[in-house]
Amino acid sequence: MSPDHAKLYSQAWYCFGNTHGAALDGLTLDDWSRLPELENHLRGWPLPGDPPIAWTKEDEKVPLWYREAADGVGYRLSAWASSDDKDLMREVITDLKGAPTVADELAHDVWIEATMAAALARTEQPDPAVVEAWARRVYIASSAMNGRVGRMLSQHRPELVPTIEQLLAQATTPPEGGKLPPEVERALEVGTGKADAPTVQVAPRVRPSNALPEEPDLGGGSDFRGGGGTIHR
Repeated sequence: MSPDHAKLYSQAWYCFGNTHGAALDGLTLDDWSRLPELENHLRGWPLPGDPPIAWTKEDEKVPLWYREAADGVGYRLSAWASSDDKDLMREVITDLKGAPTVADELAHDVWIEATMAAALARTEQPDPAVVEAWARRVYIASSAMNGRVGRMLSQHRPELVPTIEQLLAQATTPPEGGKLPPEVERALEVGTGKADAPTVQVAPRVRPSNALPEEPDLGGGSDFRGGGGTIHR
């Protein structure tokens, strides 16, 4: 990793925290009319009036709460957690800033997501947009705590973990005599690893009834395989 790449990672990390995370600190809402604005800071989805996201056919077949963030707090969490030995982003940021500082900043990101989830859980008769945003927050926070981010916090900032866990508990405890929306329950199961992630099922090709007889296998060592399969996101 060159010094130029390290500098770019550092600048981008700071920009995400300053532009998105700081914009949400101390924010008070009387209702959810500003939900699109919050979503813009949380996952970078466009504001009303902006060009919509051009979802792929694969994206359209999985729940909104599971689709990738384009920007915002969720994108930074995902980028850090999914960094590998090719991009080295996690190693570079941790080396530049120090593990305790990175843990503080990751904890702040997860805390924002969990706080939002707990607030959304208190909405009476939430409409579909609120339920979807609620499920998204639950998925992001729970999957972060169930993965590398959670291990980072447990190692370097264990005192912050109970606060986040308490917020998640508030966000996923059904009201007395009620049930969680199915989307929220599913998001929690996937985020905690108790259920498989949503996948796009590709239907197998069906041979038409008027098709010619199959040609005999002539060998040749081809690696091609026809038919359907599963695309994992």
